[in-house]
Amino acid sequence: MPGKLFRSVTAYDAQTRSEVQTDQGKAALRSLFELKDAKGPEAPDLYFGPSAPQGQEDRWIKT
Repeated sequence: MPGKLFRSVTAYDAQTRSEVQTDQGKAALRSLFELKDAKGPEAPDLYFGPSAPQGQEDRWIKT
């Protein structure tokens, strides 16, 4: 499927080789679901870390 139609990223734990497990309860950001409001041909900024940047909670995966 072309990248213009769908994008997805999943964060994995290197030791367990499974999706990261946090109290946030998600390890993936997908253009058809969590990022559906991102408009335009450019890729949206995504964030990974212990806390979300202010106002970017919908584009953040807790690590």
